[in-house]
Amino acid sequence: MLPLRKEKLQVFLLLALLYATSAVAQTVAPEDILARYEKYPVEKVFMHLDKGEYLAGEPIQFKAWVICRGELSKISTNLYVELLDVNKKLITVSKTPVTSGVSEGFITVPAKVAENVYYIRAYTNWMLNFGEQFQFIRPLNIYNNSSDKKLAKSVASWSVELKPEGGNWLSHTNTKVAVRLKAPGDLPDRVSGYLYEGNDSLNKLAAIQFYNNEIGSLVFAPLAGKEYHVKVVDGSGTSKIIRIPACVDTGIALKVNATSKMIVYSLQAKGITDQLKGYKIIAYNKGQLLFNGMIPAALETVEGKIPVDSKTAGLVHIAVFDPTGQLAAQRLCFVDNNLIPGIIPSIAVIARSEQAKGLNRFEINVSDTLNRHTYLAEVTGTGTPLAWPQQNLLAAFYLDDLPQLPLHASRYTDLQEPLQKEALDYLLISESRGLYDWSWLLSHPVPAVTRFPDNYITYMGKITLDKKPVVNEAATVLLSLNDSVNVVRNIKTDEKGEFLINKIFFRDSAKVYFHIHKKTRYDDLYEMSLKEVWDTAGYMLPLPVNAYGLAAGRDDATNARVQAYAQALSAFDLSGDKEAEMMEVVKVQAVRNLTKELEKELTTPLFSDPGEVVLDFINQDQDTGGSLLLDF
Repeated sequence: MLPLRKEKLQVFLLLALLYATSAVAQTVAPEDILARYEKYPVEKVFMHLDKGEYLAGEPIQFKAWVICRGELSKISTNLYVELLDVNKKLITVSKTPVTSGVSEGFITVPAKVAENVYYIRAYTNWMLNFGEQFQFIRPLNIYNNSSDKKLAKSVASWSVELKPEGGNWLSHTNTKVAVRLKAPGDLPDRVSGYLYEGNDSLNKLAAIQFYNNEIGSLVFAPLAGKEYHVKVVDGSGTSKIIRIPACVDTGIALKVNATSKMIVYSLQAKGITDQLKGYKIIAYNKGQLLFNGMIPAALETVEGKIPVDSKTAGLVHIAVFDPTGQLAAQRLCFVDNNLIPGIIPSIAVIARSEQAKGLNRFEINVSDTLNRHTYLAEVTGTGTPLAWPQQNLLAAFYLDDLPQLPLHASRYTDLQEPLQKEALDYLLISESRGLYDWSWLLSHPVPAVTRFPDNYITYMGKITLDKKPVVNEAATVLLSLNDSVNVVRNIKTDEKGEFLINKIFFRDSAKVYFHIHKKTRYDDLYEMSLKEVWDTAGYMLPLPVNAYGLAAGRDDATNARVQAYAQALSAFDLSGDKEAEMMEVVKVQAVRNLTKELEKELTTPLFSDPGEVVLDFINQDQDTGGSLLLDF
């Protein structure tokens, strides 16, 4: 049983409540927005699954990390995990406890769902105060041999985006340009490209340097009145041509170079009457202000340095605002300071057997034995796809301020390689926005905080006598845990006969007893019902694109893999779908008797609160009233 952070959480909720009542519908200054996010930080979820595809009826096992400001979050204690269909309809949902920022469990795919692409979504209640873009959501292929339609991979399609450093295309200004490839599925294996002027695609002005098949770089000085294009070609000869927006003679150019010691920036004004006078530069890391400076004089060019201390690491957002408070330029950069290096352990296979119950043994050797690290091991059969090997936990920590991780985020965690650092820099130029969409935030009211961190599990209870509510009545509820520890709660029903039991946490199962304080001749006729309180929310954003659709049949390789899955799972009974029972009301009907029927009624978790009175009744009489078995 884990201790709760009661005092800290109460202070946090009080601050949030005060903030919610003070929100006003007016334009706010950037500093005010930063102050909000410093006081009410944004959480983000990264989830690792045991596989990348599943059969209908199969459990999806997961481990999730709730990250806040580059660390495991201390805010939320519950993680909601949902499975959605292509129409965003909720198929099933699970709630698992978050302890020290980590949650693990499973959610079972119903056996009767049709073969299709589904979406696994994970979020905390606190995250619902902020944009849905920070929630974890990924497409999943779910196969069902009894379905008429089968999943088939669509023809690969990819696109190209061009982003200039700082966000502006200024004439006669040497500009870094990020060339970013995106695709609903796999990116092309090999890509190349170049810049050309007008319609003369044979006259190459500059070649694109591709660091991988996702990001490339280009540096050139566009001229006003000229038309430029970028052509990108993959290994199969498929090409994309992108027209660069017309450059302008008026605006701000922002250039940034970040090291582990400082961030060097330069600003250049073009065609502005007062030049840079009154412009404001703000730098922040994980929602906390690092630098805030105003340019007092009319200068065409300003250069400066932002010192960073040992606590500053990861993504830093630099934003420039004009004298009216509007966004003029912005840039994400990365400070490589005291970051955990990526360590790939060596694995030595000691014994290997493919026989039933055969011995398989392997050893993991790591070069760093002085620090504690998290390792993920994936064991798959031949040809079985891994669960998103392009993304990993280290990338989630490094790039936690990005709304969604890049498709191949894990390749940017090896910052010992100079080219990888350069690739990451251009990747961040292509992202630019990061945590804050200033163009939206500056023109909308600061939203009130309406969702508070739920403190583990809450149940709504109701006591009745002859089906009528027992109002304003005192009672004792006792939770008997499997480890012989009991938790006692004194409650009082309201005008509806209802009461809440909250802030409770334990694993496995518990028996619940209740006892009415007032003695009457009807003691054996009281009934208590319990229903778990859930606080979910629908998903409003467009679902992520994917590379699969329904067809008459599967390709041979996929079909063979699915049949192998089905054969391997045939030894397990997957028919016990419990999702329909999750939200049911469960009644304690047999006073002083625990029946087998009651043991079967509740399948959702009940948790015990170590912050309440905890007694050990292992050798004492526990016959205190009506009872019910609660299972995790």
